[in-house]
Amino acid sequence: MRHFDNVKTGICGRRVVSVAAVYAMWTGSVTHALPGALLVWAIVFYRWPLVAGAIIGLAFGTIYYPMFLLPLWISFYWQRGMPRFLIGLLVASES
Repeated sequence: MRHFDNVKTGICGRRVVSVAAVYAMWTGSVTHALPGALLVWAIVFYRWPLVAGAIIGLAFGTIYYPMFLLPLWISFYWQRGMPRFLIGLLVASES
């Protein structure tokens, strides 16, 4: 269990290898790949709160876990752009 000359790194590597099959099985699933891609695009468009909110809203429509990033996004836009972000989020999540 002492891989990479470190016990913790060896345990971590062993854990990753043991669950790699589960991750590989779900990699091609649209419900997992699409929200991740939408979150990346939301980061790309962070200068435009309305667009970023709309992209996050679309990610909500595919699966629930982007909801847990909502406090992070709101705190980012707290000083400027929060109303525009929330408008984009609500419009995109309603459709």
